[in-house]
Amino acid sequence: MELVVSCSPGLEALLAKEITELCPRLEPTIEHGAVRMQAPLEPTDDELREIYLRSRLASRIHSSLRSFAAQNAAMLYDQTRRVAWQDFLSPEKSFIVHSRGESKAFDLRFAGLKVKDAICDEVRKHFQGERPNVDRENPDVRVTLFHRLGRCEISLDLSRDVLHRRGYRMDAGEAPLRENRAAALVRLTASLAEGHEEAHDPFCGSGTLLIEWASLVLGAPRALAFDGEDPLFKLRPELKDPFRKRHQELMQQYRKNIEKRVALGVPLITGSDTSPAALEAARKNLKAAGLEKLCRLEKGDALKLETKARVLLANPPYGERLEDTDAAIEILKTFGRHVKHQLGPCTLGVALAKTGLTKHLGFKPDLKLAVDNGPIPIELSVIKIYEGRAPR
Repeated sequence: MELVVSCSPGLEALLAKEITELCPRLEPTIEHGAVRMQAPLEPTDDELREIYLRSRLASRIHSSLRSFAAQNAAMLYDQTRRVAWQDFLSPEKSFIVHSRGESKAFDLRFAGLKVKDAICDEVRKHFQGERPNVDRENPDVRVTLFHRLGRCEISLDLSRDVLHRRGYRMDAGEAPLRENRAAALVRLTASLAEGHEEAHDPFCGSGTLLIEWASLVLGAPRALAFDGEDPLFKLRPELKDPFRKRHQELMQQYRKNIEKRVALGVPLITGSDTSPAALEAARKNLKAAGLEKLCRLEKGDALKLETKARVLLANPPYGERLEDTDAAIEILKTFGRHVKHQLGPCTLGVALAKTGLTKHLGFKPDLKLAVDNGPIPIELSVIKIYEGRAPR
């Protein structure tokens, strides 16, 4: 199985590193918005299981079927029919085609319809004229047609939902940072944190950064619940039980690790925010993640922060959220000075809009990564603050 694991553009190298940590035998190659694992080092079922259950940076996992150049509708139709669709689809099953990417040759919707027709015609040939139905809600097979740089790739999407949804976000709050982007900042910050585990978020909002930090420290699986209805298990039903068993093992170990930390009597994560509504949302999400006993939340001003935590995580408000860029800049300047002069040595991980705002913290980042976050690109920065390092 040639596997393509997609992610937010900008996270490819970090995702490749995560996959090699989970599966040391693999050698992922980096592409735009994805990493690929192909022959001769295709993932085994056990390696697929680890990526599926444990990757916190992945957006989707695809099994690639065919890649080709297609300059017109006839070529697209012909290449699609060269896939052995009878191996995946029968008249009793349903499917959907999603057409994504950028193409100068095709309107994406038209291309999707053309691929759908080719699939139906190929299945008819093998099943006495009968064809599968299209199901937009819960299909058995999800086909993705991806267009880039004049080429098309047809693949099977192995999950029915995007993988950044963990199952703990009961209340997203305002301007939430997607979970896999938060996980990326957490990984970058941890790489410079020198083993410190207690973390504080002074702009905690709905608690995403805190939960992702605790999940990394405590070894949580990607999702809190196992989805046995994913297309992967409709294509490969024999994988459902071993994947479910492994998920149960991961959850049991996660709960044991929580109990061990609770016994220490020291919060693993702490957070503050000026908004009571945000704090209430964070409490709901922390409880859903099983972390309420390991977290202390309080109403507080980040510009007057007092904490003993040596790791700070922050997604401060910026212009798009405050609707006042000047006010956002002043907050960042004041926060940077406060961290340096009042809190002492620490590791600061920050997510901000990629509009030059990071420089207003007054420090040059030790690590920096630009990431596509939908309509507002973001910049993930990690700053190592120590005695004698003066703000710029």
